[in-house]
Amino acid sequence: MELAAVGAKYASLAPELTERSRRYWAATEALSLGHGGIGLVARAAGLSRSTISRGLRKVRSGERLEPGRIR
Repeated sequence: MELAAVGAKYASLAPELTERSRRYWAATEALSLGHGGIGLVARAAGLSRSTISRGLRKVRSGERLEPGRIR
């Protein structure tokens, strides 16, 4: 059930997400799921585990871009 729920969330958000926000969303979703979250989000959203891991590093570091910047 979680796989379908995460997939549905991603499908509804994906058209609005930038590359950066996609990583942040995937990382925070994986964190909320706990153990096995990276794999579940990767399968549900069709994202690579390395993309989610990069997002996790950014989320955990607290690094932020200037407001209004995409890259």
